Amino acid sequence: GVFDRLQEAQAQLARGACGTQKLLSCSASTLRHIAEHPPADKESLARVPGMTSQRAERFADAFFDAIYAEEH
Repeated sequence: GVFDRLQEAQAQLARGACGTQKLLSCSASTLRHIAEHPPADKESLARVPGMTSQRAERFADAFFDAIYAEEH
């Protein structure tokens, strides 16, 4: 489901697209919140409890792909 795809996206990008950046991750409860209450845009994503603007910047595109994968 969406939660699993969010976890997978996070695992792939935890150290950034190049794999050498600072480790960033979100808690399972943050990912569950995103799965259950999908944010509309990057700004909304950054306001989710447990997210930061830095995390939103890194994960937004992959998270939105994960959230809306079933709709495409």
